[in-house]
Amino acid sequence: MGLPDKKEDTLQGIITYELREAIRSQYKLLMPFIEKYYPCYDPYIFDFDIPLTPIEENVWTDIRFTGLPIKCMQFPVKQYFIDFADPIKNIGIEVDGRRYHTDKDKDRKRQEEIEAEGWTIYRIEGWQTVRECSEGIIRYIQDKHYQNLYLHNYISKLKKDATDAENKIHQT
Repeated sequence: MGLPDKKEDTLQGIITYELREAIRSQYKLLMPFIEKYYPCYDPYIFDFDIPLTPIEENVWTDIRFTGLPIKCMQFPVKQYFIDFADPIKNIGIEVDGRRYHTDKDKDRKRQEEIEAEGWTIYRIEGWQTVRECSEGIIRYIQDKHYQNLYLHNYISKLKKDATDAENKIHQT
């Protein structure tokens, strides 16, 4: 759900529009940092308070729990915002609450435009976030796109390297 995609002519709409513009400019400034330190940058470097819905909060918790490097909240793509994004690999997670289902054509067009920019989008329904299903979806994303980034792979390599080094020592 996140932030609306267009400016509304209400006080809340104007505030939301200004927040979106601030988010856009912050990400523009932060992209060199994100690229340099990917995937190890701290997601809390962002200096703006992004309001999360309860279902987005559940997904954010699962993302952090699994260590998935999808660390950018409300990442701008064209005129839209992706709930959670990895702007290096162009992978996004959209969390769908009740509002998502009100205008299917608009949602389909939005998804197509984002995907046309080279993004892969995964959708998590609101009900899935309270039944521990979102963690399974996030682990699927992890297995499909991020296998080589994870600690267990790194530890396995270190153990193998240590064993190889030990074998070389014993051979000499």
